[in-house]
Amino acid sequence: MPLTIKNTTMSLWLARAEITYFATLLDKAGQKKEAVALTQAGIAVGRALLSLEDLLDENGGAMRAALEKLEADHDH
Repeated sequence: MPLTIKNTTMSLWLARAEITYFATLLDKAGQKKEAVALTQAGIAVGRALLSLEDLLDENGGAMRAALEKLEADHDH
């Protein structure tokens, strides 16, 4: 999978899902305090990802243009 902002964001969402899964396992194992802490961390990650997606939606064209320029400059 090539390194792109879209692929990186998707990987981060998958990691966030794993956080939720492990928090569920901790809760089932009776580790309530740890489960709550991990759940709160997962919520923070989710909020950050939503903010990142909003930023990408708003500035996606400018970011793509800048990346294309960097790639073109690198090729020369």
